[in-house]
Amino acid sequence: MALPENEKASIDDIKKILKYIAKGYKVDPVIYDTIRKVTVKEVEEKNRVVLYKRDPNVERGRIQGAYVKIIDGETIAVHPSAVGGFGADFDGDQMALVAPISLEAQKEVKDKMITTQSFERINAPNFTLSKEMNIGIYTITFLENTDKKPVLVNSVEDAKKLHIGDPVKFNSNIGMINTTAGRVIFNSVLPSYIPFVNREVNSKAVNKILSDVMTKSKTDFARSIDALCKMGFEYATMYPQTISLDMFIVPENLKKLATQLSKEPDVLKQVEIINTMEVQLKEHLRKNVPCLHIQIESGAAKGGSQIRQIMVAKGLINNAVGELLPPISKALNDGYTPEEYFEASAGSRKGIIDKAINTAFGGYAYRKMVYGTGSTESDITNADCGTKRGIKLKLDNDLFSRMSGRYVFNEKTRKIERLTQEHVGKLIEIRSPIFCKSRKICRICYGDLIYQVQSRNAGLLASQACASLSEKIMKCSTGLVEIEGESISLDELWNKV
Repeated sequence: MALPENEKASIDDIKKILKYIAKGYKVDPVIYDTIRKVTVKEVEEKNRVVLYKRDPNVERGRIQGAYVKIIDGETIAVHPSAVGGFGADFDGDQMALVAPISLEAQKEVKDKMITTQSFERINAPNFTLSKEMNIGIYTITFLENTDKKPVLVNSVEDAKKLHIGDPVKFNSNIGMINTTAGRVIFNSVLPSYIPFVNREVNSKAVNKILSDVMTKSKTDFARSIDALCKMGFEYATMYPQTISLDMFIVPENLKKLATQLSKEPDVLKQVEIINTMEVQLKEHLRKNVPCLHIQIESGAAKGGSQIRQIMVAKGLINNAVGELLPPISKALNDGYTPEEYFEASAGSRKGIIDKAINTAFGGYAYRKMVYGTGSTESDITNADCGTKRGIKLKLDNDLFSRMSGRYVFNEKTRKIERLTQEHVGKLIEIRSPIFCKSRKICRICYGDLIYQVQSRNAGLLASQACASLSEKIMKCSTGLVEIEGESISLDELWNKV
């Protein structure tokens, strides 16, 4: 595109050039370099932020703000621990970039959309470790050479000179302890106020540690997760976990359970047999096949159910209308008959049908929820509405992890107090937006999450959280359901029930 001399390019001309570049057309290097320099100047040098998102954008975490560096090429480089909130991975997922233009938009993104915290609950990390990172961290804390005598190490550098499984004595922040060189290395990247972790560390344990760090300091959290990310990749490479066919040989006790499953008519007893299979398989892998054990127990794989389906028995399955079919006592190791293969693939057929028929229901439900609750707001200036009503429930550890930051009514002192670990195991009466007497939800009824989300639109946030379930429901219909961030199969869910 040639312009007359002394004539400046209009906005439309520049848009055309950018479209040509986006479509893959070659442009003069001078034009490309000029556009790159302008982009670097306007974004990097002026310290501006951009929004990056991944569709379907059904959760607030699917769109986030970030400070960026301009790089060449057509690939967006994202920190490995940041993709968890987007439900993304590195197998070709597409993401969109949006550049807020006005000063008001820039300020809003910086204030509200750049955070290390998830919007689901108090102090829940928005960044997570996965796959090779979890394998590396579990490896460094799992391996242990019991045949050797512990040696005294005085520093992390001394520990790095040893094999990660070598037993050592180390003067930690909880005193002199017997541990392994790998665990000394692992603890070296954690803040000093975290007690020395002297156990195997899988994905759930890492998330708990990172949540504790975030409670103390968001800066420490950012440093710790970056260090753990690098450590995971490093030790997954230094101590790789390989797979060979001889690892899938099944011991006799598991073969007997598979035979027993094929002859058992009672559904409840079938479930018991499958549970026993998974317990014995886990023990077998721990003792005899540590490579597979590490991949499963670290949290990098989907769980014990999948390896049981490969090695021992497929187990219980549902057909396309949700009816329970007779158990398949053969595993992928054994091979299926044509009838068994047809029944085992019922979940896949159901997923294809549901994707075509039920996809629209999630969006329709979202619109209805926004219509019903969109006008509900919270008020950070309203300290307490004064309601005497609440929800009575018995608090367990799972509920506490999700309700942290909420408030309860203490019947003895007749006062409102923050929910703490001391309430676990007790019958409590928790304040809830359901019973708030104010026109806008007060701070006590809403809880401390109001400070974290930095938005008064409580109804829209609630609608968004509920609408995100539509994607999980679709996963369920395709044979997978997500629980505590892990996708598990329907028959594994049945076993848990």
